Order: sequence, then C-alpha cells, then structure tokens
Amino acid sequence: MLKPLILVIAGLMTVGFSTRNMLNERALASHGKEATVEPVAGYTKTVHKNRNTTTTRIDADVTFQTEAGERITVNKGLSREQLSKLASGQPVSIRYLPESPRTTRLEGEPPWGWNMIGIGGMVLALGAFWLWRTTRAPIRRDR
Repeated sequence: MLKPLILVIAGLMTVGFSTRNMLNERALASHGKEATVEPVAGYTKTVHKNRNTTTTRIDADVTFQTEAGERITVNKGLSREQLSKLASGQPVSIRYLPESPRTTRLEGEPPWGWNMIGIGGMVLALGAFWLWRTTRAPIRRDR
C-alpha cells in the first residue's frame, strides 16, 4: 500500500512543480521585462561521472538591475556558450517578472516543456491505478 502512495505523491509533486514553472514561463513571455546581465566574476563547475556518461553543470551568480533600479542576484545554471559570453563581457539579456524579479530566464535558456507535466501525470495515474487495485483486492481469510 505504501509503494502506490509514494507514486501518487511523486506524481502530484511533479505535476505541481511543472505547472508552476509553465505558468512562470507564460508570465515571462507575456509581461516580463528585459535587462542586461553584468559580467560574471566566478562560477562553480560540478562534474558527475557514471559508468558510461559524464555530466557537467556550471552554476554562477548572475546580477542585473531592474527598471526600478534594484540590483538582483540569482544563481543560474549556464551553458558553456552563456558562460563564455558572460565571462568575456559580452551582453547577455535576462527576462524577469517585475512583481517577482527573482523569477528569471536567461537568453538561450531552454523553455520549460510540457513533457514533465506529462511524465508526472503518467506517474500519478499509475500510482492511482495501483492504489485502487490494492484497495479493491479481495481479502483472503484462511479458516
């Protein structure tokens, strides 16, 4: 009974977080403001090695100024191209929400897709079906 419940909870969380991110993407596209990121002084590079693959993640604190004059710093995952542009001082634009300036999207950052909502929905449906089957199973009593 615990395993299907874990799937239901994981599915709900994935659908919830993905929906929130999709709504943020829509808000950024409809009424987000654009600013220029200041050059990045340093970054963190994390390398994960598995048997067959190596993944590298580059994180940096990027700073920009809003139209209201407030300086905002957010930690973003960067591609190698974005990092080289920022490190060399080339302008990189960032979109932010005026009402929530920490909600951002860098130029060249891929938009959030519907695929995570679909995956979360499938996990939720699988867990709900498994939970339903578990609770509807006949009880066997030995006499």
